[in-house]
Parts: sequence; structure tokens; C-alpha cells
Amino acid sequence: GRRQRNLRGLKMSTFRELTEAYLRRHSMPNKQSWRAEQNMIERELLPRLGYLRVDSITNSDIAAILSAIHDRGSPISANRCYDLLRSLFNWAKGQGLIKESPLDILSRPNKERPRERVLSDEEIRRLWTTLDAVSITAPVRAALKMMLLTGQRSGEVVGVTWQEISIEDRIWH
Repeated sequence: GRRQRNLRGLKMSTFRELTEAYLRRHSMPNKQSWRAEQNMIERELLPRLGYLRVDSITNSDIAAILSAIHDRGSPISANRCYDLLRSLFNWAKGQGLIKESPLDILSRPNKERPRERVLSDEEIRRLWTTLDAVSITAPVRAALKMMLLTGQRSGEVVGVTWQEISIEDRIWH
């Protein structure tokens, strides 16, 4: 098909091409969180949208992705995905690549409220030793300890991929 082109020489027809340009020209130079955005794009968005023409993506396509993320128990991740998509499509509008964003009529999928409960040091010690004493499988024990160490939700810990882990830097992106 015909590729869209603006004055700055960006060419694209698919969502994959848009995300590559966004990461290279906007996210990497301007955001410390670009790796997290790249991971979310690869994990959540490209499998469902990568092959679609940018101008054919609808608010229904986006709503279905956000609902799927929410329904698997990750409402905050659905919000982060919404934020990323809003940034990506607003950037594309600013570059003259699209006229309208499919997010223009969508709102953030979930309300966020700060959590108030924090485990005490003693509670953490008791939980850690209890996990070693109870009869659960090693992967479940490891997942629970990872949640305790990182503060991540179960859906994030269980869904972690090796692409998100930097052994050298000891960082989970």
C-alpha cells in the first residue's frame, strides 16, 4: 500500500513502523523510561496491532487491548498502556502522520488510588520465613518472594519475560 509521509521524511504504514519511529525519535532521546515503553510495545501492543495500518486502528481496537490487560488482573498496567498509547498517537499527530488519535474519545481505563498499608519489618521477616516453611512449589515461593522484594503485583511477576531482565545491570525493566 501507499506509505504516509510528512515533511520530516518519516514513512510508515503499519503500527510497528510507527512504534519504531516513536521509540527512536521521541522516547529514547527524551525519556528515561524508554525501555519500559519498548517492553510494553513488544509485549502488549505489537502482537495485536503491529500489522495494522496506523490509520485503520480504532478506539475499539485500543479498548479491547486495555480490557484484556485489565481482565488478567493488571488494571494499573492497563493505565500505563493507555498513557503510552496516548503519548505515541499524540506524537504521531504532532508529526503530521495522522489526523486523529483513536484515544481522543477514550479515557483512562481505571481509577488509581494510593495504597496506605505497608508491611512492618517484622511482618516481612515472618512472611519470608513462613514462605520457606510451608509446603508450596518452588516457582510459587519464588514468585511470592519476588512480589515481596519488588512490590510488584502478581500479574507482573508471573508475566515477566527474560527480555525484561538485565542480568548485567541487575534491573527488571
